Amino acid sequence: MKHLVEITPDKARRMLSTYRNKAVPDKQKVERFKRIIISGRWNAERYTRILMIKGELRNGKHRLTAIAETGIPTIIKLDEQ
Repeated sequence: MKHLVEITPDKARRMLSTYRNKAVPDKQKVERFKRIIISGRWNAERYTRILMIKGELRNGKHRLTAIAETGIPTIIKLDEQ
């Protein structure tokens, strides 16, 4: 089910903890998302959905990392299956 939800920094960290791929996020991607969030230009409809399958994060680690690092709650498009 796809829906828009507000993700707090704490919720972003919890979601990230379910991600199986423990590779380090690309710093440039994270910094880009952080700049967009901080500037207020974030648009949940513009960016690819964050995918959770059976409670595990499958994509979205750069966006969630940016939310966690900025400390700014952010609306995202979440697809939970």
